[in-house]
Amino acid sequence: MVEKLFLRSYHGLTPGRSHKGDVETVLGTPQRSTLASVGLIYVYAKPKTGADYVEVRMDSKTLKVLTIVVDPDNHTVSHVVKLFGAAYQRVRYAFDNCLDDGGYAPIYRSASGNLEFLEYPDRGIYVSIDADQVVEIMFSVEPPGPSKSRCPDTNQPRRHD
Repeated sequence: MVEKLFLRSYHGLTPGRSHKGDVETVLGTPQRSTLASVGLIYVYAKPKTGADYVEVRMDSKTLKVLTIVVDPDNHTVSHVVKLFGAAYQRVRYAFDNCLDDGGYAPIYRSASGNLEFLEYPDRGIYVSIDADQVVEIMFSVEPPGPSKSRCPDTNQPRRHD
């Protein structure tokens, strides 16, 4: 159930403002928690909010929420536009494969990328889509990836000092 999504927040949890205690109050005890290079990650399958899946990433030091990823059940692009409005940007991303750490490769903005998002950057909402289907909705303090690849440009000649 995504109908209770609000500006910048998911059921009152707001990236950049909410903390670990707030997450546990709203979503309960996570099914799994992991301390990763991207922070502390809480994973919920079928939380009491009605979504199929929710993942919350927090800063490992401050325990402040950075990103909330929601997997809604069978939502289309038109449904998301009804919820959040038509003032979105359509943006493509690609995987930064040189930074793959064994199953997780970050993404970066790329006009030729194979990942597509509807972005509401002023509201901190990033919707991953596949054709007309919503893959996930992300509430975040920052976009899904940087504006360019962080991999060294392999087409550039090596510098000789």
